[in-house]
Amino acid sequence: MCTPEGKHLWAPDVPYSNKSPVLSILTQNVWGVPGLTSNPRARFEALGDYLKTSNLDIVALQEMWDPRTRQILERANFPYNVTSPGFPGLALRAGLAICSRYPILSTHHLSFEHYGGVESAVRKGALAARILLPDGTTKLVVNTHLISPTEKLSYLLCSERRTVAIRTLQIKELSTWLGRISKDP
Repeated sequence: MCTPEGKHLWAPDVPYSNKSPVLSILTQNVWGVPGLTSNPRARFEALGDYLKTSNLDIVALQEMWDPRTRQILERANFPYNVTSPGFPGLALRAGLAICSRYPILSTHHLSFEHYGGVESAVRKGALAARILLPDGTTKLVVNTHLISPTEKLSYLLCSERRTVAIRTLQIKELSTWLGRISKDP
C-alpha cells in the first residue's frame, strides 16, 4: 500500500500459491445517500437482483447509508453478510457491507480518526471479514471508503489540499490497522 507520493506503507507477507482458490469479488459504491440518490428503490432492487443471479463469491459495498439499501442485502440473498456498526444510517456511520457465499469467521471495524468537511458526520472507515474458503484456508477481505475527492463537491467538503492530506492520514490509519488485524486468525 502506498501514499499518494508513492511511499510504501505496508504490504502483507502473503506467499503466492497457485493452489489458492480463485475468487470472484466485486466492490461497488451504491451511492446510498438519503435525499441525494436518484430513484433509490429501483436502483437498490436492481443491484440486489443482479447480485443474486451473479457468480460472485464476495461483494464489498460502500455508501449503504439509506435505510432502503437493506433491499440490496435482502434481494442478493448471500448466506453471509456483515455491515459496519449502526447500519443503516448516516450520522456517524461508515456505510459499509461485505457479502459472502462462504462463512465469515470474524470481523473488524475501523472508524477513521481523520476526516473533514461534511464527511465528518458520516465517519468513514473500513470493515474487514475473515472468510473461510471451501479449501479450508481463510482470506481477510477489507472494504474501505476514504474521504471523497473534492472535484465536484468542494463546497461541501474541504479544500483539495486538505482532502489529500486527510486521505494520506486515512491510508496510514488503514495501514496500521491492517498490520494489527492481519495476524488475527
